[in-house]
Amino acid sequence: EKKGEWEKALQLISEMAQSNLQCDRITFSASVSACQKSGKWQTALQLFSVMAKITLEVDTIICNALMSACGTGGEWRNTLHLFSQMTEQNIEHSAISLSAAVSACDKAGEWEKAVQLVGAAMKKQLELDSITCSTAISACEKGGEWEIALRLFSLLALGKADLNIITFNSAISACGKGAAWKMALQLFSVTAQSKMRLDTITFSTAISACEKVGEWEKALRLFGVMLQTSVESNSVTCGAAISACAKGDEWENALQVLNIVAQSALEANTIIFSAAIGACANGKKWEKSLQLLIIMERAGVVSNTMTLNSAISACERGGGWERALQLFFSMADSKVESNTITFNAAISAHGNYGQWEKSLELLHLMVQNKVESNTITCNAAISACEKGGKWEEAWLLFKKMKESRVQLDMITFNATISTCEKA
Repeated sequence: EKKGEWEKALQLISEMAQSNLQCDRITFSASVSACQKSGKWQTALQLFSVMAKITLEVDTIICNALMSACGTGGEWRNTLHLFSQMTEQNIEHSAISLSAAVSACDKAGEWEKAVQLVGAAMKKQLELDSITCSTAISACEKGGEWEIALRLFSLLALGKADLNIITFNSAISACGKGAAWKMALQLFSVTAQSKMRLDTITFSTAISACEKVGEWEKALRLFGVMLQTSVESNSVTCGAAISACAKGDEWENALQVLNIVAQSALEANTIIFSAAIGACANGKKWEKSLQLLIIMERAGVVSNTMTLNSAISACERGGGWERALQLFFSMADSKVESNTITFNAAISAHGNYGQWEKSLELLHLMVQNKVESNTITCNAAISACEKGGKWEEAWLLFKKMKESRVQLDMITFNATISTCEKA
C-alpha cells in the first residue's frame, strides 16, 4: 500500500473473496489508500460501493482516503459529496476530511464552496489546521476575491486557528493580486513582527504587490531587507523588483538589481532579463537594451517574445529604428512568435523612418497571421501615413477603424486631422 501498488491490493481482496475470507475495514482502508496514492480514484469509488453492498461500516479513515483519491483526480464534486455523506451518516469529520474537501474546491476554482466549508467548520468548532486555512485563502486568491480572502484570514486569526507562514503568504498574495498593495504591506509587517520566519514567498508576494502598482521605492526597500536577512531570492522576486523599477522609469535601479543577481548564486533567466530590458525601454536606453540582449546570448539564456518586444520598443522609442526593424525580422528567423506589441513597435519604427508603405504591409501581415490589432496599431499606421503625406491612406485607415469598432482616441483624431491638413 505504501508504494501505491493498487493492483496488488485489489488482487489480494479478490483472493480473499475466493477463499471465503471476510474483508474487514482494515483491508478496504489499505486498498483505498493504495488507489489514492496511485491516482486511481475510480477504482477507489468501486471499492467504496463494494463496502456498501456487504454492509461493512465505513469510518473516517476510509472516507479520508477516498476523498483524497477523488481530490487528486480533480473530482471535486465526488469529494464534496463524500464529505456530505459523512455528515448524513454521522461519520466524524477530521482535520484531514476538511482539508481534502477544501483542497478539492481550490483545485476546481470553487472558492465560494471552500469558504462555506471553513465557515461551517468554524461554527461547529472543528479543528482547522494551517493547510486547510491556507488552501481556503488560496482558493479566494485564485478567484480574485482578495477582500473575502482577507475577511476569512481575519476570522481565522480571531478564532485562533492554526495559522502559519503559508497562510500569511496566501493572504499577502491575495491582496497583491487585488492591487491592495497597502493591505499586503500591512500583512507583511504583521508577519515580520510575529515569531514566524519570513521566507522567499513572503517577500516575493509583497514585492509583486508593490510592482503591480508601480511602487518601486517600496519594492526596492523590501528587496533590500530580503538581502539583509539572508532570505534566498528567486527569479520571481528579482523580476518583480526590476519590473517595479521599470514602471517607475528607474532603469538605473533596475540594472543595479540585475547586477546584484549577477553577483549572487542565482542565475539570471528570461524573466529577469526581460524585466531589465523593459526598464531600459521605458527609459529610452536602447543601447543598454541591446547590450543586455548580447549578455543574454553569451549566458545561454533564451530570449522570448516578451524579451524581444521590450528590446524593439526600446530601440523604437530611443530613435534606434533601424535596429528595431532588424530585431523584428530576426524573430521570424529564430521562430519566436510575434504578437500585437511586436507589430505595433515595428509599424511605428517604419513610420519614423518615413516608410509608410512598409507600415501598411505589416498591418496587412497582421491580418494574414491572425494577430489582433488595437488602437495603438492603427494609430501607428495612420501616423506613418501622416509623416509620408498620404492623407487618402490615413483616411481609409480611420474609416476601417470605425467600421471594425476599434476604439478611437485623441491620437487617432489628431493624426488623421493633421494628415488632411497637410493635403
